[in-house]
Amino acid sequence: MRKSIPIILAALIALVLVGCATTIKKIETRFPDTEKKFLNSANASSVALPTRDGENAVLLGATVALSGIGQPFDAIPLKGAQLAVADINARGGVLRRPLKLQIVDIETDLDKSELAAQELVEQGAEMVMVSCTMLYGPPAIRAVQSAGKIAFSSCALHPNISIADYGSHIYTTMLSPMAQSTTLADWAFRKKGWRNAYLVTNSESFHFKTLCNYFKARWQELGGTVTGENSYKSSPEKGHRGQTARLKTQNDADFAFLCTASALPHRTSNKSMVSTPPTVTFVWINGIMMPIVSAGFTSEHTTIKIGTVFDGLGLVKSLRSEKINLPLVAAAAMDGDFWLADVADLSDFYVGVYGSIFGNDPDPRVNGFVRRYTEMYGMAPTSSHAMLGYSQV
Repeated sequence: MRKSIPIILAALIALVLVGCATTIKKIETRFPDTEKKFLNSANASSVALPTRDGENAVLLGATVALSGIGQPFDAIPLKGAQLAVADINARGGVLRRPLKLQIVDIETDLDKSELAAQELVEQGAEMVMVSCTMLYGPPAIRAVQSAGKIAFSSCALHPNISIADYGSHIYTTMLSPMAQSTTLADWAFRKKGWRNAYLVTNSESFHFKTLCNYFKARWQELGGTVTGENSYKSSPEKGHRGQTARLKTQNDADFAFLCTASALPHRTSNKSMVSTPPTVTFVWINGIMMPIVSAGFTSEHTTIKIGTVFDGLGLVKSLRSEKINLPLVAAAAMDGDFWLADVADLSDFYVGVYGSIFGNDPDPRVNGFVRRYTEMYGMAPTSSHAMLGYSQV
């Protein structure tokens, strides 16, 4: 039986000023055949634009992990950034100067992160996209800031990456974990009418701990009750027996807030995970419009590459397999349709994301992005994080 999964879309992609002998693999900025086809159909002169007064292209850099554990979090935003470069060049570039994106694979290596950023700055990069991960982005940020250039991350946003520690030219397109969790708390309390929350935190990431800490603070401020909390570390051997056992005793909880993530892999099949077109309604929370998308998902399996560092998929599967049917709420780290096929007939799961990847967003610009992304890569985005990379450029 097919069921619907409401997905909360926090349509809040905004530019945020964060207050808060090694070899390096270069990636040539040549487009694959599908991308060439898109570019040629958009504008035959989009790749080689005439420049004004002999000026060169505007060089943008990307020090991102295209291999290793950081790959799932960097590859999808990078695809969005490449589409943005294609879109801008198809419209004539910036002041008739084409954009060029030079990509360096840091291979999830701390030393390569800093060296790659230094190399790109020396080549003349005006802005450098750094790794989304909290561990591998900062070395590149330091190198870019020391050169007085702009460092941009699609999702490495936290008070620990602050102006005081790194410099004043740090930007991100991510909604902060504090804003995500407090907005979701408001939605759960005011729109769903829930009053009793249970919190589950993957303690391996400061990001996850921040999510649950701020959710708890806002929830109690609203007058809600936290019926229980569980903090754990991922363990393939133990699985999630502890979490399922504790949640089985939570008879008073209205829902569970999950502070964890599923990695953001590339889907290896273009088979749609959606059985029916999603529908959209609207709610307003503190002046913020949040579209609510209801999408029907099948239990049909599509082959995907799942990261092993974060275990949101495993947690959800364990809870549902143990017949724990409590509503589940999660933040943007659980975004995407790529993992839903592994949880048969999932329902009562809510996640706050940046926009609809199903082509039915209330903002036509988002739907246009999804359409062009699909034309360029032959498949729709696997998560809304692609929109963060696009917005950076």
